[in-house]
Amino acid sequence: MLDQSVSKYPNHIFIQFEDQRLTYSQFDQQVNSLAHYLQEKFQVQKGEKVCLFAQNGIEFPIAFFAIVKLGGVVIPVNSFFKASELAYILENSETRLLLMTSGLARVANELDAKLKEKVEIIDLKKKQSDYQAYSNKLAPVTLSPDDLVVLIYTSGTTGHPKGAMLSHKNFLSNIEGALQVIDLNDKDRFLVFLPLFHSFTLTVLFLMPLYVGARILLIATIQNSKKILKSFFIDRATLLAGVPQVYELLSQKKLPFFLRWFLNLKYAISGAAPLPEATLRTFEKNWKLPLLEGYGLSEASPIVSINPPKGERKALSVGLPLPNVKVKIVDKKGVSLPVGSEGEICVQGPNVMQGYFKEEKGTREVLKEGWLYTGDVGKVDSEGYLYILDRKKDLILVRGINVYPREIEEVLKQNQKVKEVAVIGINDPKKGEVPVAHLALREGEAATEKELRQWCSKYLANYKLPAQFVFHSELPRTSTGKILKRSLR
Repeated sequence: MLDQSVSKYPNHIFIQFEDQRLTYSQFDQQVNSLAHYLQEKFQVQKGEKVCLFAQNGIEFPIAFFAIVKLGGVVIPVNSFFKASELAYILENSETRLLLMTSGLARVANELDAKLKEKVEIIDLKKKQSDYQAYSNKLAPVTLSPDDLVVLIYTSGTTGHPKGAMLSHKNFLSNIEGALQVIDLNDKDRFLVFLPLFHSFTLTVLFLMPLYVGARILLIATIQNSKKILKSFFIDRATLLAGVPQVYELLSQKKLPFFLRWFLNLKYAISGAAPLPEATLRTFEKNWKLPLLEGYGLSEASPIVSINPPKGERKALSVGLPLPNVKVKIVDKKGVSLPVGSEGEICVQGPNVMQGYFKEEKGTREVLKEGWLYTGDVGKVDSEGYLYILDRKKDLILVRGINVYPREIEEVLKQNQKVKEVAVIGINDPKKGEVPVAHLALREGEAATEKELRQWCSKYLANYKLPAQFVFHSELPRTSTGKILKRSLR
């Protein structure tokens, strides 16, 4: 894929990061030099797993493809991890080589001494002059589409992360399926501020632009809102992809009509967490731009569905499955349910992982007869649109009746005083479980438990009403914006 884009677009800029610009040809040369260095100095072989612990910057994409060019397996590690979390992945994946960026040196240095003896740590910035001295002439490796290329560890919101084994075919089929829905080409500019280690960013904002010969406008962190806004107008970004909080922030900003003349955006895509209906409506009204919500998971490389830009977009729906992906809804026994019924979402397609690394039991639990059991609760309407109701594990059983936290969260998010909310279930001696709402209010707002319960009672049956309201200044989140319900519990 990289070779094709290099031969078609050698002088097109591929990555723009701060004051750096790399054309496709220059990028390829740096990739080959690093690959040669890893091969000669560390004898990296086909099939070998290499951890990539890197912040957003030029180093991540170069290192990613250097490993791939050697037929290796990339393990993109969450750059927000502490030493103990990094150690778990290094040990579980049996890795002997860790490529990292200088900003994460402190974490790598805190690793246990015994582990450091087993793992070679390479600071990509410090070794840049070393590897650039190596020849960029690299002998090609023979690979098959089913060869493993990425081992991506799930976010671990329910315990220790598991390594999803993804092949070349998984990624390529996912990109090709998405490109049948969203029209993209070499003139497009992808704005990237989400962390590159995340499966959503990796496929949608790194591999997909590379596939079509487009440009990546890479920003170090989501915190740099000035740079993000500058990229909208100065760098002429055409595609924005973010998590719901990004759109929540942008929806509060009303764009002056004269600035709309400078806006070059074609698409805004939301993923990684549920998008509140209020955010969708406000963003589209203020920005005059369609906001396309999609759904995916690491185990599916990761895209499963997206609201089509040219078809009907349905609020609270995550759209239609990609053309090469099938979705069905099943009951607890795995029996397919009719249209409109609520049950577990199952996915089938060439994008579905090979399994979890060293986790036969975990693999058997989620891969059954060619279907991936996602653990998400949803339904499909008569037109094939998919709706996510909740995580299977987050389901609350009040006196044996299903209560979906997402439904309560949607109601509370419609209250103008509420900034963010997460609903969890806790044990109750009389009812089995009851919902508890954890929330943060908007700046300058005040609300009482009684007031919020009355608000909920206008829209929800009594058994769905939260038994408690717990106020926070802000809710705990993963690095990609998902609220950590495990932490709240």
